Amino acid sequence: MNPQFSNAISDPARLDELIRLRLLDSPPEAPFDRLTRLAARTLGAPISLVSLVDDHRQFFKSAYGLPEPWSTMRETPLSHSFCQHVVLRGVPLVVENAPDDPIVAGNPAISLLNLIAYLGVPLTTATGKTLGSFCVIAHHPVKWSACDRETMVELAASVMSEIALRFTHDELSQANAGLLQEAARREIAIGELRQSEARLRTAQRLARVGSFELRANASPGSYWSDEARRIMGLTGEPPDSVAQFVARHVHPDDRCRMESAVAQAFSSRQTAEVEYRVTAPPGTSRTLLTVIEPEQAPDGSMAAICTAVDITERYEAEAALAEYRNELYHVARVATVGEMATVMAHEINQPLAAISHTANACARLNANSPMDRNELLLHLNTISAEAKRASTIIQQLRSYVRKQPPTREPVDLGQVVDDVLSMVAPVMRQLGVKLSRAGPSRLPNVMGDEIQLGQLVLNLVRNSLDALGANLVGNRRLSIAMSSPLETQVVLEIADNGPGIDGDTRAKVFDPFFTTRQHGLGMGLPISKTIADTHGASLELCDAISGETGAMFRITFPAVCQ
Repeated sequence: MNPQFSNAISDPARLDELIRLRLLDSPPEAPFDRLTRLAARTLGAPISLVSLVDDHRQFFKSAYGLPEPWSTMRETPLSHSFCQHVVLRGVPLVVENAPDDPIVAGNPAISLLNLIAYLGVPLTTATGKTLGSFCVIAHHPVKWSACDRETMVELAASVMSEIALRFTHDELSQANAGLLQEAARREIAIGELRQSEARLRTAQRLARVGSFELRANASPGSYWSDEARRIMGLTGEPPDSVAQFVARHVHPDDRCRMESAVAQAFSSRQTAEVEYRVTAPPGTSRTLLTVIEPEQAPDGSMAAICTAVDITERYEAEAALAEYRNELYHVARVATVGEMATVMAHEINQPLAAISHTANACARLNANSPMDRNELLLHLNTISAEAKRASTIIQQLRSYVRKQPPTREPVDLGQVVDDVLSMVAPVMRQLGVKLSRAGPSRLPNVMGDEIQLGQLVLNLVRNSLDALGANLVGNRRLSIAMSSPLETQVVLEIADNGPGIDGDTRAKVFDPFFTTRQHGLGMGLPISKTIADTHGASLELCDAISGETGAMFRITFPAVCQ
């Protein structure tokens, strides 16, 4: 196909015109159907079409006599289109016998639809954009006359007139609808303006947002909204200066913060934001988030236009959420210990069995003859050591699963790691895991809750131990490295040489309830991520140690300044 002709089909301006006229994929309309019916009857053709051609199909705005399924589909691909050649050339296309015509001889519509004779004229806009073709089609060779051509040209002009009328009607309808909508909007706006003050009061009450004005110097007539009065518990005249407001309503512990925020807004002439508590009778307090907008009064003095949001319930909800989160952490810790119950029971049973065995041996020896004092002390020391061993295991478990409010204090992360490794030592011995530790003996502390940090480390260690179960015994390695590459950071890396984590799984490992374990809950790593986030740390899944398979988790904590 000639590139010049191909460009005519894909001409952006022509395609934009088709879209602008809103003809494509529009339903059939009587004016166009009348014209195709008239053309078919006048020229004695069985088929007449108003065909609109875009860059990949021809769409039939009207199709008289077209057989099924094309009549229902109302379109064909360009490969089956005679009409595209009318658009390509911008002049009428006269085909008397399609199989012998050099332009359309290879078109599959000849055999599929028995399209033999074709007469189509361009549907061209006033701006010269050819939208498609108005055509008639016959199932046998036809020698189209000059009169036939003139008739089709005149009818095509009528089609274009209908298109123009249709578009004008649509535009007028839309404009009229727009005017009606604008009139309706104006009516609504007038009604809303009449009720704006009442609605503002209602909105402020529902949102617990109050607005008020504070002057730098005492001046009567300051504005206070109804909701601001309610939040503050005002019944009489409101304070009209910053000093009066702070002295009468701000909680003693927050007065300096409020005064500083107002002073900053006045000095910088920029918006400031502050959280503080106000005392509301009788003996209660509310927490407010207030945005302060400085403004210069007509007399030259400064005023603070304040918008206050009552966030007391938000604070209470956050406290409740923290409590629920702590409860979830506790349940997860208990579940983790439950998963290790069999190994831990065996670990506790060993010293208990040693105590029982030693005590029974002493009883038998003493029954035969009085025991030597030194020998008795030796056995008693053995019993004491085994009892301490059992006590230590139980104490570690109790310390890990005990329920207490979270704290924020400096924590020795290395000691936390040691405690976790001591707890899981029986599991590692049972699995035959070889442990390697790296890092300096002393690192900066991190700020946080020791139990939650222990849970974080234990979750990651257990995750590695679960992965190592897939390896052969003797090829199970767990590596733990700690470092402080910057004075402001402490980095903990936990790596294993297990099968690793594939690409699809890596993107989901921190999603709640996602697990690759048959009986896993999918909460260990999400909880670990949450604990890291609440401690200001970053938890990330990294590539395995160079030369190893497996996975590595890296946690970067902010260090406590020395």
